[in-house]
Amino acid sequence: MDSNQTEIESMKTGIENIKTGILGIRNNITNLKNDIKLFEDKKNRIDYTQLIKEPTPSFGPVSPNKRQNVLIAGFIGFCISPGLCFSEKI
Repeated sequence: MDSNQTEIESMKTGIENIKTGILGIRNNITNLKNDIKLFEDKKNRIDYTQLIKEPTPSFGPVSPNKRQNVLIAGFIGFCISPGLCFSEKI
């Protein structure tokens, strides 16, 4: 009689474990459905974008502004040089 009661209890716990697993799977399904809706919304926002103007090539050659780059480098060097001169060891 005691072994039957033990079997019944083990079956009940097994059933509860299965129910818990099913609830977890249902929660995962709900989360995945929400993720799908989110990605569909993001896709729709991307599809909604439009090109304002067709890209065109520039008429002249494109090159860096050399004078501006030299001035920026000189200014940065001027700001850093006192720190290097007065530091004890580098």
